[in-house]
Amino acid sequence: MKIKEQAWYIIGAIILLAVLYFGFDTHPSTHKALEKSRALNTQEYDIASYQPEAKKTLKADEIAYLETLEAQVEHAGQDSVRLDILKQLSGYWFSLKNPVMAGLYAHEIAEKENSAMSWSITGTTYASGPSTGP
Repeated sequence: MKIKEQAWYIIGAIILLAVLYFGFDTHPSTHKALEKSRALNTQEYDIASYQPEAKKTLKADEIAYLETLEAQVEHAGQDSVRLDILKQLSGYWFSLKNPVMAGLYAHEIAEKENSAMSWSITGTTYASGPSTGP
């Protein structure tokens, strides 16, 4: 008789835990609102849309060098050559103190290489820039 009573207590405790775990939401409403606003405020940038604005602050020789590299990227035959030129572009934008443009090129490189190192460089490059974005 005592074993039967203990079994009912164990079953009751399991049911109570299941109701508490699955039946109630553990996230406060402020957290849900914050997550929803983050989802709605995502912004995606690409090189073509941000580049004209970024070039406005540059000197003529800097723009000429960038345009030379961009032309080389367009005419590069092999992927390895293209990636090397993209790395030069990213590095040059970083040296011009524009980590957003450098990050956009680093992102393109990481998508092609798909290695942990290239994604790490992309993240670090973006993180070194302004928190507000372009």
